[in-house]
Amino acid sequence: MEILFVALAIIVIASEGYKAKFEKSEESKDERGQLILLKVKSMSYNYLTIGIIGGFMLAGLFEIMPIKYFPIYVLVVFLLQSVISALYLISIQKREI
Repeated sequence: MEILFVALAIIVIASEGYKAKFEKSEESKDERGQLILLKVKSMSYNYLTIGIIGGFMLAGLFEIMPIKYFPIYVLVVFLLQSVISALYLISIQKREI
């Protein structure tokens, strides 16, 4: 289990590095780059909202997950959000907007 968290941490660091590199690039400063950043942030916040609401439903409403694991669940959702938004950034960069 610890190896999984270490691997996830490395992937998250790489994802955040890629997003930071894009935000500092010249591509992000033009109109298309600003639109890409807006789409990535919008998707990222939507994912977080759905993930946290899902956690409330799993822990509180349906009692599928014990409430003591909710903070770990939220942490994993935040970490996965970082990776998913970086993957979305990669895919949207290659498409024509």
